[in-house]
Order: sequence, then structure tokens, then C-alpha cells
Amino acid sequence: RVQLSDPFVVEKTNRELLALDTALSQLATEDSLAAEVVSLKYFAGLGREEIAAVLGVTVHEIRQKWAYARAWLRLELEK
Repeated sequence: RVQLSDPFVVEKTNRELLALDTALSQLATEDSLAAEVVSLKYFAGLGREEIAAVLGVTVHEIRQKWAYARAWLRLELEK
């Protein structure tokens, strides 16, 4: 648990969220399906099967896009 009353923690969290939003926007221009998978998994809490059903693709493709997106975002956020 993190107490949000600490202004440093709030500022750091806000910066991280802004960085993630920026990175997701950049990912969407490169691979919109991968960005959509991240959004559905991370923000909506959907599982692979649910994401596949929503997007009309196979679970295998969701696994591939999720792995790709995680690696891509990790590299982007480490910059």
C-alpha cells in the first residue's frame, strides 16, 4: 500500500501514469492491436480469452501482442 498523502509519491505516480499514456499512444501508432490489448488487459482487467472475443482474434494472437507490447513498453519507459 502507498499512502497518497505524500506529495512525492503522488508526483511520481502522476509522472509514471503520464509516461505510460504517452508510451501507449506511441505504441498505438506502431501497432494498434497491441495497444488495444494492453488497454483491455491493464485497464479493463480482461483475460486473454475475453480480449480475443472482444477484438475478434485468436487467443494465440493476443498472447503474441501482449508479449510484444510488454517488451516494447518496458524499453520505451526505461528511456
